[in-house]
Amino acid sequence: MKYIYLCAVFFILSTACITNPDNSGMPEIIITSPAGWSNVSDTVMIRTEVWDDHGVDKVVFYVDGDSIGTDNSAPFQYAWNTYLYTNDYHSVIAKVYDFDSNWANAMITVRVQNPDTIDNEPPQIAITSPAGWSIVSDSVLVRTEVSDNRGVAKVVFYIDGDSTYTALTAPFTYLWNSRSVPNNYHTILAKAYDYSMNWANALITVLVQNP
Repeated sequence: MKYIYLCAVFFILSTACITNPDNSGMPEIIITSPAGWSNVSDTVMIRTEVWDDHGVDKVVFYVDGDSIGTDNSAPFQYAWNTYLYTNDYHSVIAKVYDFDSNWANAMITVRVQNPDTIDNEPPQIAITSPAGWSIVSDSVLVRTEVSDNRGVAKVVFYIDGDSTYTALTAPFTYLWNSRSVPNNYHTILAKAYDYSMNWANALITVLVQNP
């Protein structure tokens, strides 16, 4: 009986060792690009190398202590638009988490140096779906293609001249409930803004036909 008891205790302890969370060590991370104390401009790819014995969950990126983005898959990098920041020194932090919420971070300081010119170039925008003069019904996904030399801040969608939705991140789409308007011709306008508040818009007309 004593032998059986000892075997049971050994089995329980062995199982506990297998199912315990990863407390053996922290993940590791370095920022491989850009180099610390280097000058950066335009859009900069922040690249990292990460290690963890049980796998990496995500890397969160910060500039001057504010989160700017998260990457959940290798190679764990982020495209940083430096035009949103003053020409000065800024801290960049990459914080890695493993699947047990252990974490570590890496920090560098870089100097943003963009040309001291005013951005007068407006974005470009097109409504790619639905097609102009097409017949639509029910829920309609309004898709756009937007570009700007220094980044797109937002796209505002209007139905018949009334603002209905603002998209702040790509792919800048809007799910429009066409049942909110009567069956008739209606205009869809998408207005894109860059970070200097330059803007451009695209306009189409569609025919709403709901049962």
